[in-house]
Amino acid sequence: MALACVCLAPGSLKAAGQAATAPAPRAGIGLNLAPWEYHSTDFPLVDQFKRSTGWLTQCEPSRDRGCSGFASGASAWDTGERAQLALDAEGWPLRLPAADDSGVKFRSAAVLLFNGNGGAHPAGRYVVTYEGRGTLVHDLAGRKVAAESRPGRDVVEVGNRPEDGGWRISLQATDPAQPLRRIRVFPPGGACASDLGSFAATPADCVARRAGAFVPFEKFPAHWRWHPQYLQDLRGMRVLRFMGWGHTNASPVTSWASRPPLDTAVWDHPGGVPVEAMLDLAAAVGADPWLNLPLRADDGYARGLGQLLRERLPAGRTALIEHANEPWNEAFPIAAWVQQAARAKWPGASAQPVALGVNWQAWRAARLCQLVKSAWAPGVAPVKCVLNGQAANPDLLKQTLGCPLAAAELGGPCARHVDALAVAPYFGGYLASPALRETTRTWLADADGGVDHVFQEILGADRRGAAVRPPLQGRADAPREGGALAQARGWMQQAHALAAPPGLPLWAYEGGQHLTPPAGEDEARWVRLIQAANRDPRMGVAYERYLSDWRASGGELIVLYHHMAAASKWGAWGLKEHPGDAQAPKWQVVRRWRDSQPCWWKGCGT
Repeated sequence: MALACVCLAPGSLKAAGQAATAPAPRAGIGLNLAPWEYHSTDFPLVDQFKRSTGWLTQCEPSRDRGCSGFASGASAWDTGERAQLALDAEGWPLRLPAADDSGVKFRSAAVLLFNGNGGAHPAGRYVVTYEGRGTLVHDLAGRKVAAESRPGRDVVEVGNRPEDGGWRISLQATDPAQPLRRIRVFPPGGACASDLGSFAATPADCVARRAGAFVPFEKFPAHWRWHPQYLQDLRGMRVLRFMGWGHTNASPVTSWASRPPLDTAVWDHPGGVPVEAMLDLAAAVGADPWLNLPLRADDGYARGLGQLLRERLPAGRTALIEHANEPWNEAFPIAAWVQQAARAKWPGASAQPVALGVNWQAWRAARLCQLVKSAWAPGVAPVKCVLNGQAANPDLLKQTLGCPLAAAELGGPCARHVDALAVAPYFGGYLASPALRETTRTWLADADGGVDHVFQEILGADRRGAAVRPPLQGRADAPREGGALAQARGWMQQAHALAAPPGLPLWAYEGGQHLTPPAGEDEARWVRLIQAANRDPRMGVAYERYLSDWRASGGELIVLYHHMAAASKWGAWGLKEHPGDAQAPKWQVVRRWRDSQPCWWKGCGT
């Protein structure tokens, strides 16, 4: 079944989705995918080249004439001249500057793989294939094995020591008559012939499984995009949310024509991953795609998306549509843009800027929802549209649902023109509050680095499970009663009470733990603390309670944030830290809910 669904051509998504789905109850659990970055620790693709940095224009001071005197922000590593790199329609270099070209400083073009991922990629022999004629040079973590290489196929020994700085693949020369192009980078491993959808590290795995001959990634079907290990993680998820893949919080995309192209050398477009690839992955694992429209998307974008969904959405699947992401969150630049757009639309309104902004956002979401659905006859579109709201702010939720500034234009409140209200009831975010810093800093001196204190605050229980008063209870920025999970439960109940009167289901577009280091001098110790807390079995206990609270509070679909990432100064968002992290407490609980808890709300179907 996996083979039938994944190795189809990109245009065969309907058949792919039908093959991927089985007539069994579907879970109520969905998953946000990790942000699309070359240094992420997840490995979605078989071809690693598409996840690289994209082309860096480079020169070598000891070799290349003019490799000095760079503009501000530029260097020999990246001369900042990508606009001067002649590329074909797929993004492959057509030529490189001559040695005596005084018009530019660069002489080569390179990409970087794996730098900054903490060594999460597998070490071993990688195969690099390409068409055309030219010279590729591999360095830093990569070393070409000349005895096993030939024109068109390099074998490269790649290490995974973080200090190596990743693997650089440098195009040092290309023949303008037959430019070197269509580079593909295959990692170690593959699958067994009887099941290409399940990862096999070595031929011995296939022997042990009695699953046929070992098939290395290099020999996979040409249209096979997705790494089997990645597919294994995602199968069974009800929904995949692609917010991070679309670079939603900073996407410059406005029109359908300006969206990221599918058939391009590297998926490094400022607008993120092509929508077609998102649909392909969702179909491959039998999930509903949750797509975030770019903030500045015009009406034509919504119509184009509707037409694409009509052509490619598998039978039985539903597309979930959300406009932008957290437009009320003033930590993101989009909030200011939304507020300016709202002021331009309603110049005489007296509402505060944030309330003004959520009115505009709700109006725009309702409008785009109607346009996406217009690709079908009225009432039959397999599309559900989502209003995004702030879990901790009931007043803003009321503005979002009612959108009083836009209601007259729409013929009623925005809640009538969408299909769900979605919030993100995270737990534990307040531990990073500056108002609590003097107290939480003392936790770092504990023998366990503060882990027990963190779980007393989250669970309201000690290491033995006995009830205790959360140590921050009643303090500024902390809950007045109970701890982190109790606070999140209150937000869930509050949001459900607001969604119920207009008849909207309550969904979670994101959710889970929200432990981040407070800004300041103890950042490194805090990173160690949040990493230890997320690896502690008690985090599994917390997720079990959290999911149970969500269900008991009337919540329906919950799409957790997010699949995979290592802890850093930005937080510990991943349910797993790397592909081999199968025993992570959060992942264990979420996977168990996914696999053993069919959706729990009335009418959820399959």
